[in-house]
Amino acid sequence: SSHALYALSSSLSNVRLVTLNTYYVEAVVPNVADARGGTPVTVLGKGFPTLSGGELPLCRVGTQQMEVLRYNATSVVCMTVNHSNAGCSGSPVDVSFAGPERYTSNNNAKLRRVFSATPVAAVPAKGLTTGGAVVTVSGYGFDFGGYLMCSFYDDTHHTTVPAVYLSSNLATCVQPAWFRSSTKGSSFLKLSQDGSLESVRKVPYEVVGSITELRVTK
Repeated sequence: SSHALYALSSSLSNVRLVTLNTYYVEAVVPNVADARGGTPVTVLGKGFPTLSGGELPLCRVGTQQMEVLRYNATSVVCMTVNHSNAGCSGSPVDVSFAGPERYTSNNNAKLRRVFSATPVAAVPAKGLTTGGAVVTVSGYGFDFGGYLMCSFYDDTHHTTVPAVYLSSNLATCVQPAWFRSSTKGSSFLKLSQDGSLESVRKVPYEVVGSITELRVTK
């Protein structure tokens, strides 16, 4: 449901009641996005009105317009675009339901743009198909914002798990269970700063089968 403000509008000839739709933005999730663009972010709020004729609201971060994918009364999903500058403070995210000149939701919801993480090595560099190995990833440019993720993948399988930020050069994650052993050089690990866009650089990570039988012969 949308919020409404009722106001009296008067002129020399008449007085009328005018209904003004009001809404506000509470947060943006995730609040960090890869500077390359292409991360869907959800603007959360209250009282977003329904536009007629399938029209979509507008969405921006700072002064940069973003594509709106979908919306309802409490959320607007926007797609970030390429942004050449990254910074720690972030830029305010806002929405408009009345055209480009009517960004009226004054809020403190900010989106930080960060450069992609660069993984260099994974230790250990292999794990069992049963999963559970704690993998330490080293590299540089890791973000502290809470959306850092590890992606384990090969040519047919792709699984993303949360990473624990230790420093801008170190993070850990737990290798998920894998449905088969991978051949050497066919499976890898990447990092994501925002849970969506993965790093350009990848590091090898081999998945091997469990030992089923051990025989000692003389």
